[in-house]
Amino acid sequence: LYNVTFNTDFGWAKLMSSSSYSKLDAVSNVDATTLLYLGPQANGQPYGTLESATIPQTKTTQEFRLSSPKDQAVEWLGGVFWTRETGNNAQDIYASDYYSGTPQPSPFGIPIGGDLQPSTYEAWAAYGTITWHVTDRFDVEAGLRYSHDNQHYTEVGYGLLFGGVPPTVLLDKRSSDSSTTFSLTPTFHINDNNMLYARVASGFLPGGPNIVPVGVPNVPATFSPTKLTNYEVGLKSTSPDDRLMVDLSAYYIDWTKIPLTTFENNFTFLTSGGQAKSKGLEATVSWIAAPGLKLSANASYN
Repeated sequence: LYNVTFNTDFGWAKLMSSSSYSKLDAVSNVDATTLLYLGPQANGQPYGTLESATIPQTKTTQEFRLSSPKDQAVEWLGGVFWTRETGNNAQDIYASDYYSGTPQPSPFGIPIGGDLQPSTYEAWAAYGTITWHVTDRFDVEAGLRYSHDNQHYTEVGYGLLFGGVPPTVLLDKRSSDSSTTFSLTPTFHINDNNMLYARVASGFLPGGPNIVPVGVPNVPATFSPTKLTNYEVGLKSTSPDDRLMVDLSAYYIDWTKIPLTTFENNFTFLTSGGQAKSKGLEATVSWIAAPGLKLSANASYN
């Protein structure tokens, strides 16, 4: 994982640039003999069936953020974000010696089977927030973010399990989604040690293509983004000597288009379910009992 962050101050605003690149390589080996038994070898020993998978992933992100100075009645922040992710799942199913795991020639004269599953996820977003210091004790912050993503998934198979030696494109699916999220947070400072706040904010997780063969009925080509809206009120309080801290909050969450895993003809896929609501209370109390000793208690009801 690599990151480069650049900051500069123009006086009228500060600019931040963050660039990141990450790479992950995974390899797995599975004994698939119970799923696909190939019979005995010529020497009478049984075949084993192994499945190996090489799974590389890369991710690149870039973000630019411009923010105003902190000492003015109206503060603002704006930025853009971009990311691109690539992945693959290269699977190979092959014969082996049942006892040693040593690879063996395919008993069928052609490869038993394998596939490649390259995929890309690319997204960008533009966002901004404004904080209005209405008085010395009352602030209002509002934010808006627009996001757009494109996804592409391909599956290429070869070998006996996929119709023959020449590679065949089994799936080629795309999806595209856009989402707009917001936040609104008024805060009231009762005094230097006590603050009341309220907040309403929305969020989402992107959808994507369903990786199920085209011929399977009753399977949507894509699944929708899932969205939620959170409502919260709370109190943050600190004693005058800064030794006792109390946080209280109540929340209500409305969740729509919940992604659910279901199946059709033994193929699993994602679809959008109904709605859910979550509400609860949370409390945290911290006390610095002595120098070097802090006691905390947390409670929540959902």
